[in-house]
Parts: sequence; structure tokens; C-alpha cells
Amino acid sequence: MKTLVIVKEIIDTNKAVGLDKFNQIDSKDADFVANIYDEYAIEEALRLKEKHGGEVVLYSLGSIGTLKTMGYVGAMGVDRIVLIDSKAKNSKDVSESLSKFITEHDGDFDLILCGHVGINNNNGQVPGRMSRILDLPFINVVSKLQIEDRQVLCEKEGEVYQEVVESSLPAVITVQRGINEPRKPTASRIMQMDESMFEVIKDSREYSGGPMITYEHPKERKDPFMIQENSSLEAVDLLIEKLIDDKVL
Repeated sequence: MKTLVIVKEIIDTNKAVGLDKFNQIDSKDADFVANIYDEYAIEEALRLKEKHGGEVVLYSLGSIGTLKTMGYVGAMGVDRIVLIDSKAKNSKDVSESLSKFITEHDGDFDLILCGHVGINNNNGQVPGRMSRILDLPFINVVSKLQIEDRQVLCEKEGEVYQEVVESSLPAVITVQRGINEPRKPTASRIMQMDESMFEVIKDSREYSGGPMITYEHPKERKDPFMIQENSSLEAVDLLIEKLIDDKVL
């Protein structure tokens, strides 16, 4: 069984970041890590391999510098790491680039696993877009999955009840927090990583579209207006008066 895991490199959100003149996150002095939800996908792929055998291949799209991050999370136990060196920025272009090179280089896959969202942009479009391009079933935000006889059975949270969704393979599935506890890369696994495990594919296409998400600095907030009247009626009158003065009403 061949499982592909799509992993996104993001800026470490545990540290303060700034914006550049284009209102994009300034990555000049930033630290980079793998998206945590994608680590759940890697762990789930490794557990499927331990049960069914096969191969786990990590796919990522970014610059050559992304290899460092991918090498670290790849030391969780993946078999190969494929980096698409691409200038694609928005979800549409990223989805098209990943789909194109996956089809050309690992088109015999059985399953594509992803985190259900990237915690940097909270966008969550790429997996669904890939499923449409590849014409595959798509199951989103899965909390449990099992595979038997080329059929995958998934549990996910519905509006009211826990939903159970069944599909044939191949398919695209996204996972959420709680599906497992990702193992940590060990020093021995990191030392065992060698060049033969890495493949870099150059995406020479030009992309004119920038990111779909822009950012802005938080607006300054006025000091809070506190109402400390003992009488609820007097408090309501004071609140209405303040709302009128501030032209909210």
C-alpha cells in the first residue's frame, strides 16, 4: 500500500512575526516547522504501513530550504521525501502543481493523507482541490480510519452525530487532532536519513497569482468602558447613552 502525505512548511506560530511592505508575513528572520495537523497525517500513514505494509512518501511544495523541515518530520519514519521546488503561492496553484507531479511520479498511490487545515492561514483548500483535479473521493476532518480490502471506513464529527463514511481507494482524506499522537523523530532516525531518500522536482512554470490571504496589523483599541452602576436600569440607561455618544446607535 502506497500512502502519500502532503506536508506544509509554516512559520513557527509560537514566535512573534512581522509584516513586510506587501502585508505578507515577513519570513526573513522566522523559524519554520511542519504544520502540526500534517504530523497527524504522517503518523496515521505510518500506522497503516505497520498494519498493511507498503510505502509512505512525504510530498511538500516550497523552496529548497524546505528540505530541512521535511527531513526532520520525515525522520518520524517515512520512506521517501519529494519536494516540489515551486513558486506557487495560492491554493489553486499549489493544488495544481502537487496533483501534476504526484500523477507523474507516484501515480500508483493508494491513499493521500493531509492535515485538515494549515494553522498559519487556516485555509484548508488544497486537499479538496486536489481531490477534484485527481477525480478522487474526498473525506474531510476525519477522527478515525481503518482500511480493509481496498475500502476505507472513516469516522468524523457531524453537525449532530458522529458520522461514518465509507469509500473505495484511492481517496484523499484529511485528519484532525485526536486521531493519534504523533511519534517524535529520534536522533537515530535523523542520522539514518540519507540523500537517496530525497527527491527534488523543479516546477518551472510561472505563477502570476499571489497568496489569497493578506494580513494587517491589529487596530488600536480604545480603553474599555466600564459600567459599575448598582441599579440595572441605571446601567442600561448609561449603556444606551454611551452607545449613542459613540454613534453605535
